[in-house]
Amino acid sequence: MNACKKYDLRAQRYFYKKYYSFLMAVCLRYAPDRETAVNLMNESYLKIFDSLPNFNKSKGQLKSWMYRIAMNHCIDHCRKESRRRRYEEEWNDHTPEPYIENNAISDLSAEELMSLVQSLTPAYRMVFNLFVIEGMSHEEIADYLKISIGSSKSNLHRARKRLQDMYWEVNKTLAINEG
Repeated sequence: MNACKKYDLRAQRYFYKKYYSFLMAVCLRYAPDRETAVNLMNESYLKIFDSLPNFNKSKGQLKSWMYRIAMNHCIDHCRKESRRRRYEEEWNDHTPEPYIENNAISDLSAEELMSLVQSLTPAYRMVFNLFVIEGMSHEEIADYLKISIGSSKSNLHRARKRLQDMYWEVNKTLAINEG
């Protein structure tokens, strides 16, 4: 790690390869697609290498510190994208909510589930990941994202609703193709 702090390219390459899959998994949770996730991961590595001289081993684990940098970078990116696009997904309020059995998600592969989550809008994806994956409360999410608690709850509800809708669309398409 000392060589990385001195910007030794060979050491940085080794460091990059060693933690690639770990940081890629973090970025995939927040990115809308794999290409964006790779970009976010590489940008996170730049931040990590720039901040490495300030890393204090006595204050925590390296992976936790790297995780926090990558997660914060991904969330900042999502915020910028949300502000840039300034759009709200249209909801068809008169469509009844479909019923999903408790084990319906288990029918999906990890790749299919990741794909569905990645297709959510940035605001929905952030709240969904922070609540479901990171285990944060709505109060913590609201404080972290600088939104109201009600917005956190609403975004989570809408994210779940959207995931249900997409799940049923996938199943309906499969049923049509099989039939």
